[in-house]
Amino acid sequence: MIRQLDNLFVLETESTSYVFCILESGHLEHLYYGKKVTIHTAEDAELFFAVRAFLPGNSASYSAEHSTLSMEKLCQEVSSLGKGDYSMPFVDVIHGDGSRTSDFRFEKAVIDHGTPDGKGPDGKSCGEGSDGMPCGEGFDGTPCDDGLPHSWAGDAGELPERLTVTLTDTEQKMRLEIAWYVYADCEVITRTAKLVNESADTVRLQGLMSGQLDIPARGTADSGMIFTTFTGSWGR
Repeated sequence: MIRQLDNLFVLETESTSYVFCILESGHLEHLYYGKKVTIHTAEDAELFFAVRAFLPGNSASYSAEHSTLSMEKLCQEVSSLGKGDYSMPFVDVIHGDGSRTSDFRFEKAVIDHGTPDGKGPDGKSCGEGSDGMPCGEGFDGTPCDDGLPHSWAGDAGELPERLTVTLTDTEQKMRLEIAWYVYADCEVITRTAKLVNESADTVRLQGLMSGQLDIPARGTADSGMIFTTFTGSWGR
C-alpha cells in the first residue's frame, strides 16, 4: 500500500514500512525503513523527524533561507553535488557550462499501478523504446524497456502499486523521475530513476543510481546492524 499524508509518503508491504517526506526546501528526506509501524496521520511519524535548531559542526548550510539545513547530515532519497553533501552522489551530471552542481527539488507526485517495463494500469506494455523501435521481450517472455533489467508483474491483474515523484533542477533545466514499486505480497519494494534533460545544452551523465538508502548514524554502533556488500560484482 502507498499513501500520501500531507508531505509524508508511506509505502507498506505485509511486514515492512518505508517512510520519507518533503522538506520545506523541496528535498526528500528518508525517515524510516524497517519493521512495519502504524502511521495513520502525518503526526504519527513525528518521532522520525530530525530537529534542526542549529547547523551541526562545521557543516555547510544549504542556503540563507534554510540556514540550519545541512545536506551532509540529511538522510536523503536523492543526493547530488555542489550543495554541501560530500558523499557519493545519487546523480552526477556535468552540465553544459562545465559545472557539476545539481539541486533537484519536489515538483509533483503520482500514485497509480504499473511496472518499470512500461505496463500501465491498463496492462499494456510501452510502445517504443528510446531508439524509437517497438519494445521487445526479455528472455522470460516479459516486455522489456530497451533491454534493461527491471522488476515485473505476471499480468495486468498483478500490477504493483507505483509512486512516481518528479524532482526538478530549475537552474539547469533537468527533471528527475523517481518511481517506487510495492509488491506487498512478496515483501519487496523496488525503485527506478529516470533523468530527463530539458535544456538546450549537451550534458554528460557521470552517474545515476537506481536507489539510495541513507541510514541514520545515531545509535548505529549499538543497533546490532550487519552490513553486507558485494563490491564490484554488479559491474562485471
